[in-house]
Amino acid sequence: MGQDKTALRAAVRKARKALAQTADHAPFCKAINRALIEELGKRTGGAVATYMAMGSEVTLDDFHSFLLETSQWIAALPTITDRANGEMEFKAWQHPENLHVGQAGISEPPVDAPTVLPDIVVTPLLAFDANGGRLGQGGGFYDRALASLRQRKQITVIGAAFASQEVKRVPMEPHDATLDAVVTQHGLRYFAR
Repeated sequence: MGQDKTALRAAVRKARKALAQTADHAPFCKAINRALIEELGKRTGGAVATYMAMGSEVTLDDFHSFLLETSQWIAALPTITDRANGEMEFKAWQHPENLHVGQAGISEPPVDAPTVLPDIVVTPLLAFDANGGRLGQGGGFYDRALASLRQRKQITVIGAAFASQEVKRVPMEPHDATLDAVVTQHGLRYFAR
């Protein structure tokens, strides 16, 4: 199964990178941001974990601005706590200028920022399928973090992706975390459970 995932990662990464070079990239990201903001408007508040885009991932700048401007939601970002063991947690953030580059080369809140147990996790991904299968970068950070969160509370996991990242089937292993929903430029879609 590892070879299936490796080949799929390479193919989707290449296609996503090509999309990032087109005029569609920015309006698609804007549409995804709008859909996320609309979804939060239907809820009463809580904590939301999001991410800072790397490479050709969906950028969430408008969504981040919304989160940081409202008092209804606590914003959090992933923080690598143990790179060797693939451990990650979510820490609160309020000011983009306070972020620093962490162990995995991603922007993280300060080390002393409070740890958050989010109600909603918006996660990047390489591919997804109609059953909520999620293919990540391969480090297992999100799989472990989501499994830990789901043992502690009920959460909603939303994958942020372009519609072209949907595949017929993501090869899933028992430890792979699934999505509850995906948001693309076409809107937010929940998966049947």
